Amino acid sequence: MKLNLRAKLLMPTFAVIILCLSVTGLYSYRTGKLAVEAALQEQMHTIAGNISKQIDTNITDLTRTFRTLAGRNVVQALLTGGAEGQATAGLQSEAALLQMMQDYPGEFEFLAVIGQDGIAVAASQQDLVGQLNVADRHYFQQSLVGKVGHEVVKSRVSGEPILVLSVPVTIQGRPQGACIGAVRIGFFAEQYVSPAKVAEHGYAYLVDKKGVFLAHPDAKRILSSGIGDYDWGRKMLGEGSGFQVYDWQGVSKVVSYQTIPATDWVIAAGAEFDDMFAPLGGIARASILAAVLTLVGVGLVLFYIATSIVKAVQQGVDFAEEVKIGDVSRRLRLTRHDEIGTLAAALDRMADGLEEKAVLAERIAAGDLTIEMGKVHSNDRLGQAFDKMVSNLCDLITQLQAASEQIAAGSVQLAEGSQSLSQGATESAASLEQISASMTEMASQTQMSADNADQANALSNESMSAATSGSELMTEMVTAMGAINTSGQNIAKIIKVIDEIAFQTNLLALNAAVEAARAGQHGKGFAVVAEEVRNLAARSAQAAKETAELIEGSVNKTDNGTQIAGETEEALKEIVVAVIKATDLVSEIAAASHEQSQGIGQINQGLGQIDQVTLQNSSNAEECASAAEELSSQAEQLRQMLSRFKLSGQNSATRAALAYSSTKALATPSASIDASQCGKSTVQSPTPVIALNDAEFGKY
Repeated sequence: MKLNLRAKLLMPTFAVIILCLSVTGLYSYRTGKLAVEAALQEQMHTIAGNISKQIDTNITDLTRTFRTLAGRNVVQALLTGGAEGQATAGLQSEAALLQMMQDYPGEFEFLAVIGQDGIAVAASQQDLVGQLNVADRHYFQQSLVGKVGHEVVKSRVSGEPILVLSVPVTIQGRPQGACIGAVRIGFFAEQYVSPAKVAEHGYAYLVDKKGVFLAHPDAKRILSSGIGDYDWGRKMLGEGSGFQVYDWQGVSKVVSYQTIPATDWVIAAGAEFDDMFAPLGGIARASILAAVLTLVGVGLVLFYIATSIVKAVQQGVDFAEEVKIGDVSRRLRLTRHDEIGTLAAALDRMADGLEEKAVLAERIAAGDLTIEMGKVHSNDRLGQAFDKMVSNLCDLITQLQAASEQIAAGSVQLAEGSQSLSQGATESAASLEQISASMTEMASQTQMSADNADQANALSNESMSAATSGSELMTEMVTAMGAINTSGQNIAKIIKVIDEIAFQTNLLALNAAVEAARAGQHGKGFAVVAEEVRNLAARSAQAAKETAELIEGSVNKTDNGTQIAGETEEALKEIVVAVIKATDLVSEIAAASHEQSQGIGQINQGLGQIDQVTLQNSSNAEECASAAEELSSQAEQLRQMLSRFKLSGQNSATRAALAYSSTKALATPSASIDASQCGKSTVQSPTPVIALNDAEFGKY
């Protein structure tokens, strides 16, 4: 992918800035996350510790207050005095209980003094006296043995959890009853647990030593559920205090917990991870916004800088393009004090140098070769080329001027040679016309001889054809007579077979007659037949013999005819050979006559070409004379044209030397122009002709 300069400047810079901002943001976020996590853990630990201390202090204070109440005389008198004393002590005890209710507003649900039988003898609520029976309660039984008892129960009045504190009333070292108080756990929740906040939505909750919720933001969970059913809950109850991360209903939570020494309850303060790190979201958004603003700001600055650089570079490119097409009049003149300004100034100086060289080129084009290039740098190829061009042009013009003098002098000699060449060409043309007429007459006679040879050749060819046909027919006749002879011999063989058959038939008939004679009377008919067969066989044998004699005579005659035909064929062959030889000789004579005729025709053609060339040379000689005069005028014009060039002193001296050498060269015989060479230089090459010599004439 091709990128322009602006993209090459901006993209890597933006990439580095984004990378740095990303790394910084991630590092800041991670550092902030760890700091927030540590701070929240410390906060949760502090909250749990503070709540634990506050509840423990409150319960310890209440226990101390109950001990004070249990040691008061009115309470002891209520439990040990007579009926009259108990009535007075009861009223005083109830007043003390009411006063205590007022001293701890909202903390107690009720207060009571319990006798040894577990029945309330005095209470903050009059309807509890004689009605409240706690004899079977664990906390009361603890008090009967001299210990402070406490137990969490559900209030029958409000349905809320309450902590019942039971402090023994000891008289003469023996427990005689107890002072009990129903402390509202909701008071602890309202005063200590509910106000505790962790992060945005984190909260604190209170559980007893079994893990049952005593205080929780969700009132439905109080006394109905707990943490003892979960592994993390059992771990909290077992450790009593610490820090733990666990999953609650699919959400990761972190919690810090402490044990309340006075009750063995556990107070826990926790929050969700997402809630804990919610402030980091704002920080992250603020960081992203700051990064975006930084990126935009830096991007605008970089874009401005890159645009400035690209604009200057583009101006340089446009300037270079104009210089490329030859316009050296423009200048950048950028008012910058940086590297771009330095580059623009260098480009302007380059254009100044090019413009100076353009002015020199214009002077050279005007013909002024006296310019001085001065000192040229070793790397200045254009300056060196100008210097070399001026020097070469001076030498060239000097040589041209000297050459023009030589051309002017040579044109005069060329005209004289052309006139002499024209006169010689005219005389040669007259001689060639006479030779051409003689050759034309010889060519007509040779052509006549060639025609007669052709007729003789045609007659010889006809004779050879007739002799050849007769020889072929005779050959066919010899072949036919040979076939007849062969057929006669075959017929003789057949007659011989017939003769043998007649002989065998005669023998068979003789045998048949003998057998018929033996048969007697019965063989007479067969004997007659046998006799007839013998007669027929004898006649056949006689006919076959006569036929054989006739055929033998025919065969002998055929052999004689075949011999005569063979001798005739040999004679015809000798005639054909003789005719062929005669025909070949006549053909060679005809071919030689044709070749002589063609040779003479080519000689005539060559003479015609020589005549044409001679005429053309004459014409060219005249043209050379005319061209020499024109050349002289053009040489004068060339001198006038070259005179407009201004040459330096050294080149003028060189010109004079060359002019002297050219004049000297014209004075020498070797420098003169051969008129025949001038003619040859202007004549086109003729069509190739046959070169005839004595050896080739012998062919004909």
